[in-house]
Amino acid sequence: MFIARRVATFFFAAYALVIFGCAHFTVSAPSAPVKPVAEIIVEDSIINVPVSLPLNSLEDVAKGLLQMGKGSNRSNDEDASVGRIRRFLNRQITKLDDTVVNSDFIRERASAAWEALQYPIPLTDNLALLLNPQAVHVSPSSAQNEQGDEFTVVIGLVARPRIITNNTPHPSAPPVPHLSTAPSESSFHIALESELSYQFVGSELAKRLEGQVFTRGDNRIRIGNVKVFGSGESVILQLRVTGTINGTIYLKGTPAYDALSRRLYIRDLDYTVETRQVLVKAEDWMFHTRLRKSLEDAAKWDIGNRIDGLSGLLTKALNRKLTQHVAISGTIDTIRPVAVGLTDAALRAVLVLDGAAELHIF
Repeated sequence: MFIARRVATFFFAAYALVIFGCAHFTVSAPSAPVKPVAEIIVEDSIINVPVSLPLNSLEDVAKGLLQMGKGSNRSNDEDASVGRIRRFLNRQITKLDDTVVNSDFIRERASAAWEALQYPIPLTDNLALLLNPQAVHVSPSSAQNEQGDEFTVVIGLVARPRIITNNTPHPSAPPVPHLSTAPSESSFHIALESELSYQFVGSELAKRLEGQVFTRGDNRIRIGNVKVFGSGESVILQLRVTGTINGTIYLKGTPAYDALSRRLYIRDLDYTVETRQVLVKAEDWMFHTRLRKSLEDAAKWDIGNRIDGLSGLLTKALNRKLTQHVAISGTIDTIRPVAVGLTDAALRAVLVLDGAAELHIF
């Protein structure tokens, strides 16, 4: 029993010597307000609606224009005039942009397409795709394709698609705007945001780093608690270290995205100025451990599965019936990063998905 007490006393004394003989230091934490990513303005999407238009539907409009301002009883001369222009219309009708745009046939189909794009398309239980149409135009005569007794006109709906939550208030549908002529260009662009909360990032780093020991000669430190937060435009890693020295150190870096690996990571990770100043005075050996490199290697987070998941949901949403008489078909072709930064609570990457979409009226 006596020997056991002596051994216990020895180890307690040795432990106390290690603990109380260690160097303690204090470093001030970065505290600048987070500078969030600027709002991303994505180019407009153009969702096309090809419409096959019978020539006789425009002939009726043209004849009505000829009678404008005349009495209801047409003379034989007027009937003859209408007959003479019919052959001319067959050759030239596709050049009458005003006639095309203002025909009931076109406006009815533009209205059907406009109405179909007003309502959110479910993606998940919580998210929906809102196509958000803004304007309607019709292809000019130079782009219209004539075949036999009909020709194809392309109605283009200018849209600003976005992903919304299902509880987002949605105003009533506005009336169809004035139809104008513009070249037909098929394009689809939507911003996709992926966020990793500081809490999630910190917990992931803790799994990878807490308990690791770094040595240099007779000196050693052990990584304890890990915390992540934002300051200005930088990501801050806060680490509690114990061992030869005891205290809290801070490293900072810039959030970035690698398109090849589809990872969010921290670029140019290094000790903060305040941490460096303290360590230079007290424990210069810290700079010669692999701590900073290990942190840099660990500070990477794969968001590829999130991107694939939402891209798949969007592709599914772009290939379905919207109403009884309107269907949409579309593709997502490329994904490009446009911004990476911070919010008060998370790392944030904004990517734009590019593709094409078309409506079909039947």
